[in-house]
Amino acid sequence: MVQRVIYCLMSKAKKIFYIGKTRQGSQRLVKHRHDYKRFEKGDYGFCSSYKVIECPDCEFLILRYIDDDENINDAEKKAIKYYRQNVEYRLVNILHNH
Repeated sequence: MVQRVIYCLMSKAKKIFYIGKTRQGSQRLVKHRHDYKRFEKGDYGFCSSYKVIECPDCEFLILRYIDDDENINDAEKKAIKYYRQNVEYRLVNILHNH
């Protein structure tokens, strides 16, 4: 079974971070970097994670694992709310109020 996680991309130098959700584990960082390269060439749309991906010190951290019975979208929203209020770094996620 694929483990679902809430993760963080972080640059300590710029004091910025991005929170996301995935079933890809650390391979998600590889996908972010691939998409960023395509974006630079004009072949892909913008994602706010690129603000962190472009930093040489970008780190991928798992914030928490998601239980099978938990809604991953709700877990991501809770993590964003918590870390936005409790971390000295700036959140770069573009949030939409649906």
